Amino acid sequence: MNENYYLLKDVAKVLGVKPYRVGYALATGLVPEPETRIANKRIFDDEDIRRLAAHFGVELRSKGGSGAVDGR
Repeated sequence: MNENYYLLKDVAKVLGVKPYRVGYALATGLVPEPETRIANKRIFDDEDIRRLAAHFGVELRSKGGSGAVDGR
């Protein structure tokens, strides 16, 4: 399985929202925190991005059928 990993700024860029909005959604529990952290930084996978996209009402498109999200 081809997993992609993103930092908060990358997720915000993919979703087209400001990074503080993603952080707020996570901090208030509106969306679950990603399971992975490296050096105390959130590491998002494709499933985390799908959850955030649903929360913000953003439609994601796959790139080449690999499960990767556009905008990277």
